[in-house]
Amino acid sequence: MAVQNPLLLLCLTAFLFSCSLNAQEPQAAASDLFTSHIRTTEPLSPQEAMESFILPEGFEIQLVAAEPDIAKPTNMAIDAHGRVWVTSTEEYPYAAPLDRQETKDSIKILEDIDGDGSADKITTFADNLNIPMGLYPYRDGVVCFSIPNIWFLRDTDGDDRCDRREILYGPIGYERDTHGMVNSFTRGYDGWLYACHGFNNETVVAGTDGHEIGMQSGNIFRMRLDGSRLELFTHGHVNPYGLTFNKHGELLVADCHTKPISLLVRGGYQDSFGKPHDGLGYIPALMKHNHGSTAICGIVLGETTAFPAEYQDSVFSGNVTSCRINRNTLHYRGSSPQVLEEPDFLISKDPWFRPVDLQVGLDGALYVADFYNRIIGHYEVDLDDPGRDRHRGRIWKIVHRDQSQAFPDLTKASLETLTYQLASQNDTLAARAFEQVGQRFPHERATVATQLLRRNKSSAIVRGLWMLERAQALTDSLIVQLAGAPDSRIREHLFRILQERHDVPAKLIMTGFDDAVARVCRAAVMAASVHPDPAMFEALLDLLANASKQDSQLHYAARMALRNLLRDHEGVLRATELTESEILQIAGVCLSLKSRKAAQFLVSHLEVLSKVNTEQLNAWLQFAASKVESASLEKIATPCSTAFLWTVGDSVRLAPVDPPRLTRSRPRSASSDRSVGDSASHSFVRRFRGITIVGLAPHLRQTLGVVGQASLRRRSRPGAYVEQFPSG
Repeated sequence: MAVQNPLLLLCLTAFLFSCSLNAQEPQAAASDLFTSHIRTTEPLSPQEAMESFILPEGFEIQLVAAEPDIAKPTNMAIDAHGRVWVTSTEEYPYAAPLDRQETKDSIKILEDIDGDGSADKITTFADNLNIPMGLYPYRDGVVCFSIPNIWFLRDTDGDDRCDRREILYGPIGYERDTHGMVNSFTRGYDGWLYACHGFNNETVVAGTDGHEIGMQSGNIFRMRLDGSRLELFTHGHVNPYGLTFNKHGELLVADCHTKPISLLVRGGYQDSFGKPHDGLGYIPALMKHNHGSTAICGIVLGETTAFPAEYQDSVFSGNVTSCRINRNTLHYRGSSPQVLEEPDFLISKDPWFRPVDLQVGLDGALYVADFYNRIIGHYEVDLDDPGRDRHRGRIWKIVHRDQSQAFPDLTKASLETLTYQLASQNDTLAARAFEQVGQRFPHERATVATQLLRRNKSSAIVRGLWMLERAQALTDSLIVQLAGAPDSRIREHLFRILQERHDVPAKLIMTGFDDAVARVCRAAVMAASVHPDPAMFEALLDLLANASKQDSQLHYAARMALRNLLRDHEGVLRATELTESEILQIAGVCLSLKSRKAAQFLVSHLEVLSKVNTEQLNAWLQFAASKVESASLEKIATPCSTAFLWTVGDSVRLAPVDPPRLTRSRPRSASSDRSVGDSASHSFVRRFRGITIVGLAPHLRQTLGVVGQASLRRRSRPGAYVEQFPSG
């Protein structure tokens, strides 16, 4: 029915508009609760907080432990009993003075005896710690970080209480920042313990072998558990907090302020607030979205859980700003992982929920460390703000109603049971079984591995291969035999094993370059980057020319392998005829070689290189000008003199210019220029008007500076030239 009365229509419209505003007000208010750096709500009890969670159909959440039994949890780990180990802090955000004998922080062991999801027994394994973070239960104790060292805390009498403390590595930087430090201890297939080095701190540290590494702000490193050696694994990231290996042996990381999920490539660089990379560029990103937050902590893969099949490709991450557990799915474009955004897995209506760490238990459940707090921002809010909570913390457990929560106590399991569990898709369960075999049955490892290799299951064969390798019993003949295995996952891990060896034949590595599965090819190429050999040169160039342009990770790995080969075997260039495509591929890694020979290669092929885009040519020319001898400057100038105007400074800019104007800008007489500099420098200046040169190699600065001043004195009119050479 039409409304005939205009006044009535106006009133009705106003009423509906008012209703609309009133309906939006609660939503806006709810949104504001999760955007404020200081939450305005009051804390909820653990039971009230549990009722605030929203999970997909079929899932339920259980409370494992809460205050006062634990304080603020930072990291978790699962031991071979199935118990949850937790680093707990009250000292954060300020480190306790190193000379204080008694501190408030500790490591707790949470044990669910009756299987109802709740911890029936809570034991303080170690106290008087100082903002502990990363931890890894190991043999008769735990390897952990507590300011200022990485420790091995041992229980020598079996009462679950630390009675001996040994420094493995240290001191580790903590003075500048305490909200990342050293965290997320994660054991690899290779036996190394991987860890994150957090934001802003600086560390220089060595193992007993004397090998020293230096880290500034975000980095990933790995360590031997006996204190013998550390190695820097990747450079960059801002504040990484969370590591996990997938079934392919790839290492993924959660980071704040870059991307929630990234792939780690040995020797590669990640973005870190604009820090420079090594010349190869940054490791390609896996995703474009960030879930509306720069604060991502913890990472777990659905493939390791007991969740239903539709979650097996999932990646779960803690989002401490939005108070959610985000979910993505992992797919591959060639060998390159791609992360696609999915609906959030867990949503909390409580603004204090802060999921800082995620782990998978022996039962396949997802455990969540909740740093329950009004304030989570380290820099966004004053560290002395009274709103910072020091005492509340929760550990949650998420299960699917159809999943079995039963699991064996691996410390008491028979060798037969351990062998069976080694094939589990639950990586936590398989990894703890692996360790038990090594600790309790060290002389049976080869027998166990042989049994695993006979099983028709890739997870069993992969664990068997790594068990043989770590026992130094994996033969070259078996590697060659399994290099033709029909399961690509087996072939992929074989090449990852080769990456860890000291001496590998080039021919064996190169068998993977032509593998039909791109992930296997990339694993072989990464082995080539560790073991570069001149025999690989042409094969790497062919791979770069023919690999799909969309497979960014394969291209990055191949460029790294080519760079390492040229770094160690520069002579391969002298004996090779190169096509234009090959020249461009080699030029693409020259900036990361940082050598005069690399600069000379660029100068020698400028005719080809001048055909590429301005930005890339700009970078090549700046690098070449900073490295080559004076005699090569003529070669740099000649190909570009009619096409570009140079500006060499903190960055070099090349822009097309009008050739007639360039001609008008030349000096009337070349002889005066020759009187103040050599012919190469003269030509460089004569051909490039409008040059600002800063940061050239020292042997060029004086000559070009004098020539520049001479040219400036000959200006025929204001603005005719724009040279500003540094004084010579």
